[in-house]
Amino acid sequence: VKLLDQLYSGMAVQVENNNVTALHQNDFEFHRAIARGSRSPRLIEELSDIYAECIYVTKTSFSPLTENMNSDEIYSIRTELLAEHRRVLDAVARRSGADAEEAARASVRAGVERFMYRFTSNRLKGLELSTPQVEK
Repeated sequence: VKLLDQLYSGMAVQVENNNVTALHQNDFEFHRAIARGSRSPRLIEELSDIYAECIYVTKTSFSPLTENMNSDEIYSIRTELLAEHRRVLDAVARRSGADAEEAARASVRAGVERFMYRFTSNRLKGLELSTPQVEK
């Protein structure tokens, strides 16, 4: 829990400093610490591959969608991520596996929703919507 708290604090600093690379590294270490704490060899082994895929999707799909976002919007997303990590950390600190799982699942859902919102917003911006002509 102490390590998770330190990593969370590091993430908060990186959000304030707008240091995306360090933020991603602290995020990975946060999740890796949880995996190690689970003592599940499979989870520990799979985490690196899963995280690599997440980084790939972020760089290839989500990052281009954020290019037109202003700094306040980006900051808002990052503070949402921090709040989600805080809920996981708090549940782990309480030793509540059910709450930690619920918080982690909620974080994943929120991430997918953020992605889909940005994706559909950008797609809709590129469409020229016209009013259909009605024959008289």
